Amino acid sequence: MKILKNEYFIIYGILVLFLVYNFFNFYNSISVGVINHEGIPSKIISFINSDMLTLPALFKNLVFEGGKYIDWYLSAAPYFFPDIFLFFMLSFIFSNFYIVMGIFAIIQHIILFFGIYFLSKEFTQNSLFVALMAFILLLFCSYDFIYILSFTQSFHFGEFAFGVWWLWLILKMLKNDRVSSKYIIFAIILGTLLKASDNIFVLHFILPVICVCFVLKALDLIDFKKLLLFIFICLTSHVFGIFLYDVLMIHDTQYPMNFT
Repeated sequence: MKILKNEYFIIYGILVLFLVYNFFNFYNSISVGVINHEGIPSKIISFINSDMLTLPALFKNLVFEGGKYIDWYLSAAPYFFPDIFLFFMLSFIFSNFYIVMGIFAIIQHIILFFGIYFLSKEFTQNSLFVALMAFILLLFCSYDFIYILSFTQSFHFGEFAFGVWWLWLILKMLKNDRVSSKYIIFAIILGTLLKASDNIFVLHFILPVICVCFVLKALDLIDFKKLLLFIFICLTSHVFGIFLYDVLMIHDTQYPMNFT
């Protein structure tokens, strides 16, 4: 297969097509449907809810209305990273909420694509093909929920997109006999930020990684020292994430996690 011959050209082409795809999908979501009495298309109403409006309301209150963060009760998954950081940065650049919402979605998807791409490079030389297929599969599976998944900040998408990058760091350490300290530090920092932002990170990544490491040790594919290293990274990210969450959340709004 000659797919890697002009790899970066293909990647840029994919991203351009994806930008076009997102633009038309976003345009369709705000242009189709009956206009309500406030002049907002009904299709927009179908996916704007209180969770989705948390970040724009928080930004408007803190930046323009002189509000105080201490007065806010955020959701149990406050999406500190990367969602709040990215959304606030875009809100300073673009004043229109709908434009910010669309660009936010595009950036999140690009981050996810490159995460899948670099993760695939650890497995196969046909990494671009594998990443593209995985990315298309995710888009296909989420198409029926596109108004929820793509254009909101309240459905764990940022946690999943950056969680793939965290998994890539874990895989880099798994494959190398000598583990670089920079990978350990980056993995703990990223894991801490994701755990503080969203408890689902535990179910999506931390628990699966720990379980897989025990399986690999049982099959004698990794040594005991490396098993302890991965457990240390996961538990440290978890504990530091809890601590950071408690620091950033003025008002405790945690709910018990149901592992079922």
